[in-house]
Amino acid sequence: MDERGHLVFFNEPAEQIIGQTHAEVGELEPAEWGRLFAVERLDGSAIEFEDMPAGVARAELRPAHDTLAFTTVVDGVRHEIAVTAIPLLGRDQDLLGVVAVFWEARHR
Repeated sequence: MDERGHLVFFNEPAEQIIGQTHAEVGELEPAEWGRLFAVERLDGSAIEFEDMPAGVARAELRPAHDTLAFTTVVDGVRHEIAVTAIPLLGRDQDLLGVVAVFWEARHR
């Protein structure tokens, strides 16, 4: 995401979890992410954007990690997703954006 918090790109593996391509979705503000998926804690409780790894990385300029539940709007499937987000900082520690890496968590 960019420095404003807008989701500006996601790759093909992410498309498989989201259920739509980046070309279909385009750029989204954090408030619009709900068009793609609902996010909650694993226990089903609500989580605000600011408390998600991407929100923490953006606000606190530090890496963050969590495992959350993403339910896709397209098919209603609930995925347990591990997310690590890292802020991208410029020369003067200015926020340029955030990279979030996520993968489906496998519990044994």
